[in-house]
Amino acid sequence: MLIACKLVSSCVIWIQLIQSTV
Repeated sequence: MLIACKLVSSCVIWIQLIQSTV
C-alpha cells in the first residue's frame, strides 16, 4: 500500500510539473 501511495504521489508531482511547464 505504501509503495502504491508513493507511486501515485510521484505521478501527481510529475503531472503538476508538466502542466506548469506547458
